[in-house]
Amino acid sequence: MHAIPRMTTERVDVGDYTLPAEIPVLCSVWSLHRDPRFWDKPLQFDPSRWADTDPRDRGYAFIPFGGGPRICIGRHFAQLEAKATLATLCNQYRVTAPDDLVVSPKMTTQPADPVHARFTKR
Repeated sequence: MHAIPRMTTERVDVGDYTLPAEIPVLCSVWSLHRDPRFWDKPLQFDPSRWADTDPRDRGYAFIPFGGGPRICIGRHFAQLEAKATLATLCNQYRVTAPDDLVVSPKMTTQPADPVHARFTKR
């Protein structure tokens, strides 16, 4: 999910803006995961920065599945599924894809166009 909907419970100041209580807001996961206040080299592709971390470990600056009482119920399955799939594919194939991937944020962040990846047998 590229943005997480929430409702303010009290008035809050964000920079030069004041948000009143009980209005809907969206938390941009994409922006938060690239915020230089929380991450060294925030725009560099480095999945290891998130290895063995939990939303609470970074003060909720890392929330791939949300956080708190509304954290995604399927997060453990999704992580296990991703590891199993990648391990199986990458063990047998070398995967290459174009460097100019453009994403389109909808309910989840996804490629704007089809991704033409090349699988070469190892």
